[in-house]
Amino acid sequence: DNTKSITDNAKSVTDNTKSVLHKKKKKHSRRVSWHAEDFAFLFQKEVETDSSFRDRHSQIEQARATRVAGRNAFKSQRARRWWRLAVFAVLKRTTKSQRAAIEIVEGLARMELLRDAVVVAAATRRKTEAGLFSWILDLGAPFDSLPHRLLVALAKKSRMHVATRHEPLWRAGDDGDFAVVLVEGTCRADLGDDGVGDENDFETTNEVLSAHSVLAASSLHSTDPPKRPGKHACAGVESWLNGTPRRRTLEVTSDRIRYFVLTRASLAEVLLADDEQRAEEFNRRRLEIKKSARRKAIDLFQSQGAKQQKLTTDSDSTTDSLSVSSRRVSQWKLDLTNAKTEAALLDREAWALREYAEGLIASPPPATPRDDFFTAEAVRSLRTHPCSTAYFDSLPTDSTEFLELVTSKVRRVRKTAHCLGLGPPIGLHSGHDRFAFP
Repeated sequence: DNTKSITDNAKSVTDNTKSVLHKKKKKHSRRVSWHAEDFAFLFQKEVETDSSFRDRHSQIEQARATRVAGRNAFKSQRARRWWRLAVFAVLKRTTKSQRAAIEIVEGLARMELLRDAVVVAAATRRKTEAGLFSWILDLGAPFDSLPHRLLVALAKKSRMHVATRHEPLWRAGDDGDFAVVLVEGTCRADLGDDGVGDENDFETTNEVLSAHSVLAASSLHSTDPPKRPGKHACAGVESWLNGTPRRRTLEVTSDRIRYFVLTRASLAEVLLADDEQRAEEFNRRRLEIKKSARRKAIDLFQSQGAKQQKLTTDSDSTTDSLSVSSRRVSQWKLDLTNAKTEAALLDREAWALREYAEGLIASPPPATPRDDFFTAEAVRSLRTHPCSTAYFDSLPTDSTEFLELVTSKVRRVRKTAHCLGLGPPIGLHSGHDRFAFP
């Protein structure tokens, strides 16, 4: 009996030890489900019970996310393999040899890999540019209306300068052929000698704050930083685009500032390069339309010419060989027929271009970056002008007064910019296309 009781006690101790080890193992491997309704409560309770639970839970979640990403990549790779096999199965029945089908499938795979590499490279380049040129990508109106590529091109043409405390970047009455963007430090716009303070370069405040200073202030006061900390880091936009002299003196208020200078000439170069690129695309599209119309007309004329040639051959089958004079007449007729055919082809091309132009007029293409930039500047100046802010903000955006006010302001801004060299160049399109196409 003593031996039996000792054996039972030893067995119970072993079972208890196994259960404890199993609980510890289970405790280390469990995680709170994200789909639980009381996730926050359960998570906080586990953290209070075990301080290392948060780290273990994050590791488990990272492992789960890695497995899910790997599973999705495997499914994508399997789908691509099945797609290539399906293409190969079809090509085996349509091509002359199996080798040709294999070459086509391998070519498709290489194109697919190249396309993926191009997408990855573009995303990497865009991410790198977002880190290098965040000082211009975070700006507010009117810069937020320009696409990413134009902002990066404008940033590459700018130069960095350094100034110290109480040093003026410009004085009241100076020419405004450039704008500044602060990347470090702060500035303040003071009234000029005449007491006029209607520059409107700093929206509703006279302070120009760099993204660095905004983030430092947020960290000092333990507040959440804004999504775009460099929104108010630009000064001098009104004079930069309208050519008006400076009405305020911009002075450095921090120990040191670092800022980039955006010149009017660099902006004109960037907009001109964009215009030339869009002109090339327009001419390429115009050439494609002409080629398509000519190809369709040639197919139609060839089908009609084949029928006419068959009738002529049947009627002239009984005649003898042609004389020299009749051969010359036949050559003249052939030249005349070719000339008429070419004229008909040119007529078909003109009709195709006309239909394309009418379609563009009926449904206009999106506005160019230049138009968007000037429109954003017009709206910004209307919103920040002290004489029209209250009235402009009270108007609905779809009202007739709002649209007329914005249209009139945009027209004035565009005319002024054109006089300053910021307008679209002359000669990108021919005279006829310039009026036929919007």
